[in-house]
Amino acid sequence: MKEIWTLSATATLVCISVTCLGQVYTEEPGPDENWPHAERAQHEDLDAKLRSLAGRDAIFCGHALLGLDFKAANDCALKAFSNKKAFYVAYDEPPFDSLTSYGLVSDSTGRMHFVQFDSMGFSPEGLSAANELSDNSHILTQSCPTPYQLLHDPKYQLGKHAAYRPGKHSPLTCFPPAHDETPPHP
Repeated sequence: MKEIWTLSATATLVCISVTCLGQVYTEEPGPDENWPHAERAQHEDLDAKLRSLAGRDAIFCGHALLGLDFKAANDCALKAFSNKKAFYVAYDEPPFDSLTSYGLVSDSTGRMHFVQFDSMGFSPEGLSAANELSDNSHILTQSCPTPYQLLHDPKYQLGKHAAYRPGKHSPLTCFPPAHDETPPHP
C-alpha cells in the first residue's frame, strides 16, 4: 500500500492508497485574537454553533450587524418562538478590547440557549457545569432560564452602548435584567 501524507500549517490529512482515513484539524494558539480571523470567526463560528444547536430545519433569522436596526431579526425570532419553531438569531456587540457577538437558539424540542462569541476567549474559571466552552474557548453556550421567554436586552434599551441609537430595536436575550427593569416582551 502506498501512503500519501499531506501536511499544511493548519491541517493534516492522512490517506492510504485512494481511501482517506480521516482529517485532523489543529488550531494555532489564539487565532481568533488575530483581527482579520476574528472578524470572520465572529460570524462563521458563532453561526455554525447556533445552527448545530438549532437543528437542520431551523429558521435562520439573521446575524444583525453592529449599529443596524434589529427589527427584522427580532420579528423573525419572535414569530418562530411564538409558533414553537426551531430558530437561531445572532447579534454583533460594540467592540471594546475584542470582537463579541451573541445569539439565541431554540431547537425542535423547544430548548433554548444563549451563545456568546468573544475573540479573546472565555476563562473556564467560575463556569457552572451547565455552561459549555467550545471553539478553543471562544464560544460559551448557556441554557436559557425556564420558563423560556424572549426579552429585549435591557443594556441596549437603556442606551449604555452608543452604537445603538434610541428608538431602534434592541437585540433579544433570554435572560431577565438583573433588577427586573424591563418587562418581558409579549
